[in-house]
Amino acid sequence: MIKYPPIEFWVHFKKTKGAMSTAEAIFLYNACLQVDGDGVCVEMGTAYGKSAMVTLMAWADKGRKTLFLLEPLFEGIDFLREVHTSIKDFQKELHNTNCVFLKNLSTDFLPKYDKYSYIFWDSGDHSPELVNKEKPLLEDKVIKGGILVLHDINSQFTACTEAYNDLINSGKYEAIEYDWQEIFDYVAKNNLEDGNNSWHQYPELPHPPNFIGALKRK
Repeated sequence: MIKYPPIEFWVHFKKTKGAMSTAEAIFLYNACLQVDGDGVCVEMGTAYGKSAMVTLMAWADKGRKTLFLLEPLFEGIDFLREVHTSIKDFQKELHNTNCVFLKNLSTDFLPKYDKYSYIFWDSGDHSPELVNKEKPLLEDKVIKGGILVLHDINSQFTACTEAYNDLINSGKYEAIEYDWQEIFDYVAKNNLEDGNNSWHQYPELPHPPNFIGALKRK
């Protein structure tokens, strides 16, 4: 059964800049609800914070621990201040959520820990070179039952799709699937894409972008 964020959540999500549709946010929300275990939780590619808000909303009543937010653009103080303010304002309405803002590269951060229970993988430039550097650093570090979410699969960024399929074919991961048509119908019924401040739009699609997938470690 698909669960949906409270309707007031969308006010925060839609006004935040980024590259994520509301349909993808619903998929991500449900994947995050499955996260369990004592491993490290990290988001690789925070940008302006749309995906982070979804994760924090899913964990609001779960007593979750720290979510590390990695974004090299945090090097810029104005960018960091904007994202920090946006997420902290959002968190005022939540409980039991905490996040740490880091300008680290994923390839520097991943080797620091051996056990991950959640990774949001939105690879920097989505190039085969970077994806192929990140994949071996995380593939065997997700704990049993841990969740790995990949953005930009089944899109023009073919390396992301190949990594997703490779992880399934390795036998170490299984795909988490939700009924996209149900999600699209909910989005349409509630006009959720109206006013969504996202450059991640493809008018030629008959539905909001859904370039996201999730895997569970066996």
